Amino acid sequence: MELVDLLPVLLVILLPLLLYKYGTRNYGTLEKLGIPVIQPYPFVGSVPRPWRLYIREEDMRHAKQFNGVWGAYAGPTPQVFIADREMAKRVFIKDFEFFSERPSDKFDFAPAKDLLDLLPNKRWRVVRAILAPALSTGAKLKAMIPTLEQCAHDACARMDQELLKSPVIRIKDVLFGPLVLDAVAQFTFGLKVPNIGDPSDPFVKAAKTLGSDDVASPLVSALLSYSPRLCSLLFAKFLVPPLELLTGILRKTVKERRTAGTVRADLVGALMDAIDTKVPTKEFRELNITEDLLLLQGANLLLDAYDTTGNALSLCAYHLATNPDVLARVLEEVNGVEELTYDALQRMPLLEAVLQETLRVSPFIVRHERVCQRDWQCGSLRVPAGVSVVIPVWPFHLDPEVFPEPERFVPDRWLGEQGRQLGQYNWMPFGLGPRACIGSRLAIMEVKFVLAYVLQRYRLAATPETRLEYRRGATIFGISPICLKVEKL
Repeated sequence: MELVDLLPVLLVILLPLLLYKYGTRNYGTLEKLGIPVIQPYPFVGSVPRPWRLYIREEDMRHAKQFNGVWGAYAGPTPQVFIADREMAKRVFIKDFEFFSERPSDKFDFAPAKDLLDLLPNKRWRVVRAILAPALSTGAKLKAMIPTLEQCAHDACARMDQELLKSPVIRIKDVLFGPLVLDAVAQFTFGLKVPNIGDPSDPFVKAAKTLGSDDVASPLVSALLSYSPRLCSLLFAKFLVPPLELLTGILRKTVKERRTAGTVRADLVGALMDAIDTKVPTKEFRELNITEDLLLLQGANLLLDAYDTTGNALSLCAYHLATNPDVLARVLEEVNGVEELTYDALQRMPLLEAVLQETLRVSPFIVRHERVCQRDWQCGSLRVPAGVSVVIPVWPFHLDPEVFPEPERFVPDRWLGEQGRQLGQYNWMPFGLGPRACIGSRLAIMEVKFVLAYVLQRYRLAATPETRLEYRRGATIFGISPICLKVEKL
């Protein structure tokens, strides 16, 4: 038999072997380092059916099974999970220079790869420095209170109309989502959206992209684990249109302000100042920080805020409605102030404790991920450059040694000096360290104000329909709609 006749046979034999080799090409990387690994399967990695798993149960089980450190493969990509407090502290803070960047392979397309959280360290530092003062200083937050109050007033008026149809509502869809969107649109865009309560409005649809059923679908859950490249293609389909729409709206706002000579000390004003004074500089040109990149950050903040802050409010309302004893004490606190000012919010420790406890027992971002920039050693653990390190939130938030009876909703654990020490390295809904969420102070202020405003005007109660459910496979924004009974006082 000639060689040409053997080729089909050889291909039949070799092709499966080559495919297997390709599908397992990185397997063994972690095992050689002595890291216990969840068994991987060719192509699909350690989690063959991610849409069937609840992240909470998986991370808690593995943290206990592997004593806080274990490895896994997301498709071909090696990941090291760290649920050890001292190691996590080093990743987030002490050894930040080793872990200064987040993985960007799932968002390797324009314009998403230029979002703040995905920028390389040098570019990230410069862009964050421009945005941070407008989002986190006390004076800027205090100046937002009148706008926030008007947004809350308008949102409650819209909700009153919905309550005429039924006292049981999806609290985020009807109240908190439109309210947050209205406030953030004004904070970041200087824009009052007339149809903020209309889910079919293009602006509203764009803002709700990250929390949509499409993004939280089983297909996305699978691709997040199987193939970063395919996941990137899918995310491009979802994210490019809303990012382009929102960036275009922000660009129009900037143009209108320039034409009218309008000067405001808000995020749009900060972006305009940077565009005028910093973008033309040599430093910004070398870092490729352009006007388009800066405007993109406004669109990103809107997308993030709608779901993070909207979900935080919904979760707080859920836990208050299902814990009427805590609700009664919070009502006493919020009704004890004559006017809801920024300073008054600082005198509501129980309300803030409710938020902290809510985000402990019900975090909406359940894993934080960093990329090791150069070889890192911590005790017996060695992580090579290029490997992702994942910090799972649940094992920290439900650690019984730190939080006795961790499943119980107990806001009092956060009160006093003990409470201030408690959250230092054990509470991470916004992440920790330099790469923590840039808008966390704004989000906390919004949640406290809106909750106090609503509780002064409405009674919240649980119904048979009230439940908190995490979607299987979801690592972010994976919360099913929460229904509550709302009665106007």
